[in-house]
Amino acid sequence: VCGMIVAGNVLWLIKREKKRERYPRSWKVIQGLTVGACAGVVVATSAAFLLERVIPVDLEARSTLVQGAFFVVLLGVSVVGFFPKSIRAFLSRCAFLCAGLLGTLVAADVVFWGSAIADAWRDGHQAVAGVTIGFGLCAIAFAWLGRAIAVAGSAHSAAKSTSAPQPALSGAEG
Repeated sequence: VCGMIVAGNVLWLIKREKKRERYPRSWKVIQGLTVGACAGVVVATSAAFLLERVIPVDLEARSTLVQGAFFVVLLGVSVVGFFPKSIRAFLSRCAFLCAGLLGTLVAADVVFWGSAIADAWRDGHQAVAGVTIGFGLCAIAFAWLGRAIAVAGSAHSAAKSTSAPQPALSGAEG
């Protein structure tokens, strides 16, 4: 569902791109909000998943800390989303950040809960390990995505220097 929302927001921006020249300030605000908030939700969710694993379960303010961190990260990434020189580079960095957060989560699982996960596996509860494996696969996918976006941005930059100007979103220059 979240992927559909993000895709819908990006498609809406592309559709509105024709009006970009008539309303440059409004366009920049809408573009910044869309790109920053969409990327921010993904990064904030990755950070919240990590915090859920590393903050002690019996800490009274645990829920408040996770929620507060989620909103601080969301706000921070959303604000940074207004100022990138390149949207591709911004999205690539966000993907790498998510890969790092989720990779750290997997490492924390192994260090703190490895024997418990292994015991659960032996007792027939593979879903416990499946969650950690799933986060590991997501970390790999985010690293791949970050690299793919960065490589596409490099290829686009090289092509852009030898061809006509591209629209902002398709060229992803912010």
